[in-house]
Amino acid sequence: KVLLVSGTSLLGGVDLFIDNTAQHTAVAAMHRLHVDGPSSSATAVVCYRKDANGFGTCNELSASGISVSKGAAITVSPVDTSSPFVARLGVTKAVMCYIDVDDAGSSKCKVLDFTITTTTTETATSSTTSTATTSTATGSTTTATGTTETFTVTPSPADIPTVDVENASIVDEDLRPGFWGGLLSWLPPDDTSNVDAFAVYLAPGPSNWIFTRVQVGLDLPLNVTSLTIPLGTVSADFPYVLIYTVNSHGRQETPVSILIHDIVRPTVQVNAMAFFDTDIDRDEIEGTLTWSPPSGGVAHVTFYRVFIAEGPSQLEGELYSTVPVATNSLAIGDGAGGPLVFGNFTHFGIFAANDDEEAEDGEWLSFEDRAVPVAGAKTLSFVDVNLEARFLEGTLSWVDPADTSDIDAYRVYFAEDANLAGAAQIGGDLAVGSASSVAIGPAQAVGSFSYFVIVAVNAIGPQRVPSVLPIADRGIDLTDADLRRGYLAGTVTWWNGAGTVASRLRVYLADSPEATASRLEVSR
Repeated sequence: KVLLVSGTSLLGGVDLFIDNTAQHTAVAAMHRLHVDGPSSSATAVVCYRKDANGFGTCNELSASGISVSKGAAITVSPVDTSSPFVARLGVTKAVMCYIDVDDAGSSKCKVLDFTITTTTTETATSSTTSTATTSTATGSTTTATGTTETFTVTPSPADIPTVDVENASIVDEDLRPGFWGGLLSWLPPDDTSNVDAFAVYLAPGPSNWIFTRVQVGLDLPLNVTSLTIPLGTVSADFPYVLIYTVNSHGRQETPVSILIHDIVRPTVQVNAMAFFDTDIDRDEIEGTLTWSPPSGGVAHVTFYRVFIAEGPSQLEGELYSTVPVATNSLAIGDGAGGPLVFGNFTHFGIFAANDDEEAEDGEWLSFEDRAVPVAGAKTLSFVDVNLEARFLEGTLSWVDPADTSDIDAYRVYFAEDANLAGAAQIGGDLAVGSASSVAIGPAQAVGSFSYFVIVAVNAIGPQRVPSVLPIADRGIDLTDADLRRGYLAGTVTWWNGAGTVASRLRVYLADSPEATASRLEVSR
């Protein structure tokens, strides 16, 4: 507004609206540009930072009475301008000084050249009531002739770039939540004829002129198409990166903007892992792996990666499965696919993860293969020394397998078949290493039994396929029907053991049970 001074009073004129985006102007200065001589003009210029684009902008002002009007806004500094100040240099010139934010805060000035044009002639009169001050007599009227001057600002043309960089990208390498940083890269525009350099800014939004944006380093020559954004950049303050094409006239008005994807590596771990193998075969496991959620919460965690390994390290294993974060258990070797044949693996590992990253540290659990003995007694042998039919006497012996690490003891049975039908244990459990034979008899009735069965056992249970030896009863029966001394008559009976595979048998009378005895075949 225009201010008029009258004695000790100050009169304000009508408000003039300048620009609705000039709220961030650091200094807005208004000066009379022509005050010399009796034709003092009520014309001035006001300069400010236009927040819509950051440019240094000026308007011509003209006062009439207590009213003021403005001319068209003229861009003087087509760069991000701060703290503009304007002062008169002479009758037709003024200077505007400012800070060029785009050029690392450099202080700069520009001269404004005004053209004076005489447009009208006005007459102003004043009356006197005392002694003449000119050659005119007392009471006469003095007439002075003046001119009205029109000021027109003619700045240099601003040929700022309009082309964009291409294929701009950045991957966040700061894996902490709320921070980012990494290598920013791009390709030059196809046409760089009006481009001298590139400028990179961090900004709170995608707008091309943000008051709180910060330039990263200095302007970059055309042969540089990458820039490292410092790690630790705060995502909340600067979630955008802006890339400008630049020339001597300024920066392009609409830069390429990238919204940063803040990549976060989880740092939490699950707790209380547990697994119980329900499959009793060696080198096979089956059951449910369980765990508790991380005590620190599951922020930045969307799923878990479950590994199976030869030790507590991912380098020694492989990914077994992924599990949603709301799930805290996993079936190992489900019923449809059967048990898991795990080979040399000994550990389960669980790592918190999201679509971008996996926790550096996980939780590990060594599992036990709960298996019954695989191998049992071998080379079973028994010689019946009781020649009475259906009775046994002798020693049942065996040899331990090469690996007895999974055997606690042996159980020896009489059984009707190899599957332990009608089985009866002979004595108690025999600790492995303490015995490799058991005495049978004397005069142990065979009954319905056809096999010796030896089962290796441990805390998990008995072996699935026991060791088996058919019973060979060497007993022969003959009831003498000839009551004369020195004569025999009657029927010879014997028991074909379960292991008998002969196609025919020969029966002899002999003078001893030895193989070298004299004998007479009587079976023909």
